Amino acid sequence: MKYILKEHLESDDHEKRVWFWPFKWFTYPYALSRDEWDKYDGYIKQNYPAQYFIRETLKNRLFFLYVKAPLRKVKYTIKYTLRNPKKEMRDSVFPKQWVDLTETIVTFHLESILEFVDREKALECKYYSGSEETKRFEKELRECYEYAKNGRKVLEDKLTKAYENIPDEGTFEEVYKEVNEIEAHIDECDTMVCKWVIENRKHLWV
Repeated sequence: MKYILKEHLESDDHEKRVWFWPFKWFTYPYALSRDEWDKYDGYIKQNYPAQYFIRETLKNRLFFLYVKAPLRKVKYTIKYTLRNPKKEMRDSVFPKQWVDLTETIVTFHLESILEFVDREKALECKYYSGSEETKRFEKELRECYEYAKNGRKVLEDKLTKAYENIPDEGTFEEVYKEVNEIEAHIDECDTMVCKWVIENRKHLWV
């Protein structure tokens, strides 16, 4: 049977006597709506302050300190010993083959965006519509993410085709004109994303 708060408080079983407590001991209702649970929490806090402290505050705090927190620590120690939580990002930034530091620096910043959005699910977990600042951050994050996920690959493919189609005749500036323009565009975009990550690093958490 599903109780409502008023019925529970008016019933004879909302309190009981226990041998270890000098006053009546409150009993929890079988079920309430979320709003009624909030009201009931305020009711017992006001009418049973000592019990509330022992049963709600102290019990939960001791349980967390001596049971939940140690078990959580053991769990994550085992989990992260067996598998690095940033394995995908680590392997992308530091692959097995040799990569120049100039490329590693860019890859790290791009992977920071992918880690934040794809693996930490920031856009699914966080609410960015509260203020103009957070709206701006979300807009810029999505733009950087699109570049890191797809945009840079598109430019790299264009660059590959430009190298394949270099003319056989002409001056150096003429034959490498398109290549140089694409490389300059990639460099410009990379720099913008790297700077954005550094400037917004304090917001990259979930």
